[in-house]
Amino acid sequence: MKNKGFTLLETLVVSSFVITTLLIIFTQFYNLKNNYEDSFKYNTINGIYSTKNIEKFIKNNKKINVLTKEVEIKKDLREQLYILFFSDGMCNEKYVSNISYCNELINKLNVKNIYLTNEDLTEFKISLKDNNILSESLYQFIKKMSIKYNDQYRIIVEYNDDTYSMIETNFN
Repeated sequence: MKNKGFTLLETLVVSSFVITTLLIIFTQFYNLKNNYEDSFKYNTINGIYSTKNIEKFIKNNKKINVLTKEVEIKKDLREQLYILFFSDGMCNEKYVSNISYCNELINKLNVKNIYLTNEDLTEFKISLKDNNILSESLYQFIKKMSIKYNDQYRIIVEYNDDTYSMIETNFN
C-alpha cells in the first residue's frame, strides 16, 4: 500500500518536470519561429538595396528652399513627425525635382509607401499607436526599431509584397 502512494508521488513529480521542460522548449521554438518569419519580412537584402537606391535618388534630386538654402525635407522634419515621401503611386512634388523619374523608379522597385522620419522615433511611435495611420504589420516593424538620439534621419519603405526596410541617412 505504501508503495502505491510513493509511485503516485513519483509520477506527479516526473510529470510536472516533463511538462515544465516542454513549456520551456515550446516557448523557445515559438520565439525562434517568429524571428525566422521576421527575417523574411524585415530588412531583407533586396529591401535594403532598394532603399539605398531610394536614398541615393532623394539625395541627388532633393529640392532646396531658394530663400533659406535649406533642404525642404530637413525643414519639414523639424516641424512634423514624418513625411510621406511616396504614396498612392506618386512621389511628393514638394521634395523632388524630377517627378516622372521618381515615380518610374519607385514603381519599378515595387514600393507601396516611403516615410521619412527623424532618427528619434519616440514621438513617432506614440503617434502611430494613437492614430492608427499605418498598417499593423508596418507598425510592428517600426516598433521593433531601436531608438537612437542623433541628428540623422530614417527612410522607412513599405513594399507591395508586405516586406519592409529601413536605413539611417542624413540629407546634406
